[in-house]
Amino acid sequence: MLIQHGMEDDTIEPIEKFITEIEDYASKTGKQHNAAHNLVERGVLYIKNPSSKNFLKALDCFDKAKNLWYLSETKEGFILALINIAQLYSVLGLNFAAKYYGLCGVWASIHFGDQATRLHLKE
Repeated sequence: MLIQHGMEDDTIEPIEKFITEIEDYASKTGKQHNAAHNLVERGVLYIKNPSSKNFLKALDCFDKAKNLWYLSETKEGFILALINIAQLYSVLGLNFAAKYYGLCGVWASIHFGDQATRLHLKE
């Protein structure tokens, strides 16, 4: 936008430098976020077609998504993945595992220190 409006190079150059510095990290984070989101969607599709094998596949998808979302920028997805895993274990009747992952989700929301994240768990 600054280039389109003909701003001076002194204004644009620091912004370009900053974008270059964060570009690798931003692309890595974005790829991980997209991959995790796709895994969650696949997991949901497995749950909609219930069978023991599909539940295990869904659990695998949610666990992989959880690992990809374990970044400070994607902490909400990480917490939601923990809650998804807890719900799946609950459906399978594995109550201790469901409680463990549910409590991990609560613990993570408290220790990430973000009030907005805690509000998602109340919903």
